Amino acid sequence: MKKQTLKLGLLGLMCAVSLNAFAAEKSAGSRPGGLGGPGEVPTPFRAANQKVELAPGERYHLVGWVKIIDGAPYLEVDFSEHSWLRNAAREQWPYYSLEGVTADFRVMDGKRVRVFAEAHATILRSRETRSYSYVLSLEPMMPIREIK
Repeated sequence: MKKQTLKLGLLGLMCAVSLNAFAAEKSAGSRPGGLGGPGEVPTPFRAANQKVELAPGERYHLVGWVKIIDGAPYLEVDFSEHSWLRNAAREQWPYYSLEGVTADFRVMDGKRVRVFAEAHATILRSRETRSYSYVLSLEPMMPIREIK
């Protein structure tokens, strides 16, 4: 009986702390109705993760430029078309690997294109640093079309 009472007491304490933190965040940085400040993603939380990234298994129409980097094809995202993908990390490396035969992409190198593709995710291990990275790639579902 004491163990149950202790567990219920700890659970109640954790809920109270969580609710207080929620109320403090909400009152500190939101407008009435739970909307965020001007120009922000509507959210009741100030410190919420507001990054957006492609979801593996989902299909997208994307616009950008085909680039061959170190012999591999990439799509450089056009942030003027896809501002929802813009974040600090993606601005430093605005490329998604394109799946397929590199020779098929060489004729498109440097050209602005529209791609209909399915996103895939892979976890790669670096031999030098022995760290892991989450890498997204795009598998074109249709021929890539140049935008003129």
